[in-house]
Order: sequence, then C-alpha cells, then structure tokens
Amino acid sequence: MALPATFRTLTPQEVADSLRVNVRQVYKWIQNGDLPAVRLGRVYRVDPGDLRRFLLERKTVRRSRMWQERFDHALSESQEAFRRHLEAQGLHPGTLTDDEAERVLRDASGD
Repeated sequence: MALPATFRTLTPQEVADSLRVNVRQVYKWIQNGDLPAVRLGRVYRVDPGDLRRFLLERKTVRRSRMWQERFDHALSESQEAFRRHLEAQGLHPGTLTDDEAERVLRDASGD
C-alpha cells in the first residue's frame, strides 16, 4: 500500500496540544479504544481522519425531546427494515460480521 506523499500522522502530544487537553487524556482515549492509533514500537501515531471522526462522534448538539423521539423512531424503523432485508436473503443479523453487513448495505444501495 503506497501512502500519498502528503500523508502525515499526529503524535499524542500534538493531539493533546490541538485539543488543549493533557497528553495523558489522549493516551487514555487510545488505550480505551476510543481514539484509533497505530503503535510503532513504543510510540503511537494518530491519523488525522481518525481524530476528526473521534471528535464528530463526541459532538454535542442541543436537541428537543420531540426531535430525539422522532430520531429514535426513524432509527428503530431503519434497523427493523435492515433486519427484514437480511432475513429475506437468508442471513441472520446476529451472526453477521461488520464486513458482511457493510457489503449487504453497499449491494442494497447500488454502490
């Protein structure tokens, strides 16, 4: 796998500096599996894309209770429709790997 010439990773200290948190907090996120990182010998490196996703997953937005109820209902309907789609193909949702589920979703969307 060839990396682009501009590919750059961040050290835990750089992550800490950019987020204005203690570097120990960054190591906790990495060790807990919250922030993906690559371990190279005794040091960790963080992909900027993984850091972006980490931040987006933790973004807080003030929502009304009605909005949250509508969202939860739509999510539940979507999950139920996906379960029915899998069962119609003879697949069992509880035994599907993430890769298999992703493939089925791609096939269903036509991508």
